[in-house]
Amino acid sequence: MMARKYFAKTAVAAALFLSMLLVPAVMATQAQAAAQPDKFKVGVILTLSGPMAAMGLLEKDGLDIAAEDINKSGGVMVQGKKLPVELLYYDDEANPKKALDAAYALINKHKVKVIVGIRMNAAIEAVQQISEKKKVLCLVGVASYPGVYLGKKYGILISDSGWTESMTAVRLLTDKPEVLKKHGISPDKDKRYDFSNKKVAYWGRDEVYCQYAELGAKEGFAEFGKKQNLKYVGGFMYPIGTNDVSPYVQRMMAQKPDIICVGLYIYEETLKLLRVLKEMGYDYGPNGNLLLVNTNDDFNWAHVMDPLWKEGFKLMGNLSGGCDMPLDVAEKYPVRVEFLKKMKAKHNRLPGLLEDNGYDELLMLTKAAEKAGTITDVDKLRKEILGMKFDGVRGPGQVFVTPKTIPALGIYQEQIVLPQYIRIVIDKNQTVFTGLTYKEELYWGRGVSAEELLIK
Repeated sequence: MMARKYFAKTAVAAALFLSMLLVPAVMATQAQAAAQPDKFKVGVILTLSGPMAAMGLLEKDGLDIAAEDINKSGGVMVQGKKLPVELLYYDDEANPKKALDAAYALINKHKVKVIVGIRMNAAIEAVQQISEKKKVLCLVGVASYPGVYLGKKYGILISDSGWTESMTAVRLLTDKPEVLKKHGISPDKDKRYDFSNKKVAYWGRDEVYCQYAELGAKEGFAEFGKKQNLKYVGGFMYPIGTNDVSPYVQRMMAQKPDIICVGLYIYEETLKLLRVLKEMGYDYGPNGNLLLVNTNDDFNWAHVMDPLWKEGFKLMGNLSGGCDMPLDVAEKYPVRVEFLKKMKAKHNRLPGLLEDNGYDELLMLTKAAEKAGTITDVDKLRKEILGMKFDGVRGPGQVFVTPKTIPALGIYQEQIVLPQYIRIVIDKNQTVFTGLTYKEELYWGRGVSAEELLIK
C-alpha cells in the first residue's frame, strides 16, 4: 500500500516536472508564431525617376514578376502558414540623401527586416548607416560594389563585382589564341583580335566601383599579361557629373592604348566617350585602330546600344562580357525559358541582367525564409542565403564564395559566383554569344575580399 502511494506520488511529481519543462517550450513556439507578421514586407529602394531611372525601372519589372509568381501560390510558407509578399517601393532619385530617408521610413515606419535593390555606391553606404545598426538585411542585386559587404554583417551582394568584371577582360585578352579562334575571335576575322604586344587602358567614372575594377585590371594584367606582352597603361576616370570628358580621354589616348576596357553602364556616359574618340579620329569599327572591351554588361543592353546606333555610333566587332544569359544558352534551361515568356507577355520584350537580378534576389530571399522558418530573424535569413544552392533565372546552382566553391581562394565571402558570357557586337549594335564563358577563374586575387584595397 505504501509502495503504491509512493509510486503514485512519484508519477505525479514527474508529470508536473515534465510539464514545467514543456510549457515554456510550447509557449516560446506559440510566441514565435504569433510574432510572425501576416505578410512578408520587403523594402525596395530604386532609382525610378530622373535621367538614371532606366536601370531601376528594369529591375522593378523583375521584382514585380517574382512577387506575382510567389503570391500566385499563396505566398511564402513559414511555420506552416503562407504569407503573401508585399514590395514597398521608394524612389531615391539617384540621391543618397533620399535613399537614406527611404531606409528610415522602411525600417522605422514599415518595420521591414530586408531591403533590396539599392544600386548607387553612395546610396548603399548611406542606407547601411542605419540598416547595420538596426539589423536589417541589405540584399543588393545590381551594384557591382564590394562595399555592400566589406566591414558589414548584413550586406549581401548577389551581383558580380567590378573586380570580377575586369578579370573577365583579363581572362579574355590573355586566353590562348587557339581557344579564342575556336570562338570566332581571331585576327583572321578582325586584326584587332591579335592581342599580343598591345597596350590596354581602363576607362570609367571616378567612383568606388570603377576604382575597384581598375585595380582588378591592373593586377590581373600584371599577373596574366606577361606571356603575350600585354602592357597595362593605367586607369583613366573622370568625376561624376562631368559633361565634357575630352581632357580625360586625351590624357588616356596620350598613352596610345590599342584596347580600352570600358567600365561604363549608362547610355549618356558611353556616348560621351565614343563622341570624343570619334572626334579624335579613332576608328573602333571592324579592323580599325582601337578595340573596345566592355566590362559592365551595357553593350548587351538594348536601351544603351539602340540609341547609339541611331546616333551613328556603330560598334561592330567590339567585345563584351556580361552575366545575362544568352538566348541560345537560355533555350536549354527551362527556368529561364519560362521567365522569358513572362517578360514577353507582360512587357513585350526579353529580359536582361537587371530584370534577372530583380527576379532572383526576391526568389532567393523567399526561399531562404521558407528554409529558415522565419521572416523576422535576420541572422537566420542571412545564414540560409549564404549557404544555399539556388536555381534562378540567371542560371542553375548559384552559390556564394566559399572554400568549397572557389578552392583556390579558400575564403568565405558574401558575394555570389556568376559566369560571364563573351559576346561580339554585330550589325545594328546587336550582340552574338561566342560560346566562350568564364566563371570560377574570375574569382582570383585579393580583390575578391577587397578589404585591404578599399578600407583605408
